[in-house]
Amino acid sequence: MTTHAATPATPQPGPTRGDRLNAAAIAVGLVAGMGGYWAWFVTSGARTSEDQGWVEFEKSFPLADAYLSVVAAAAARQMWQGKPSAVGLGIAAGSAVTLLGLIHVLYNLEHGKYHDRSPDMALETAVNVAALTLGPTTMLRMWRARHRLLA
Repeated sequence: MTTHAATPATPQPGPTRGDRLNAAAIAVGLVAGMGGYWAWFVTSGARTSEDQGWVEFEKSFPLADAYLSVVAAAAARQMWQGKPSAVGLGIAAGSAVTLLGLIHVLYNLEHGKYHDRSPDMALETAVNVAALTLGPTTMLRMWRARHRLLA
């Protein structure tokens, strides 16, 4: 009697429902979130601190955040459409959001910001956690989706 090893199932080409949900999270969470944050920062003076050093630190991020928003939107669109270019764009977006999250966490740790129990600092902490969750998750999802999208 001969036994045959089961061959692994070949992944179906194209994005899964989970891929599309991740794309929507990228589009809404990053693009709309970034735009909303900067509108809030500019119009109402959203601040986790009145320290001029923090204000100057925060003002150094609009260009990086704009880059992230453009790449994230492009990745989300390409993933939604099942295009292979979603892989590289998604990894770039995930990497950028992770880097920005790490920069903010380090600044907050070095300056004792996490000891501040204000609502603005609670929001900053939530954004840090989201960045350090969504970034790596997006990179991993895109890496795993590469076989389906490149098929």
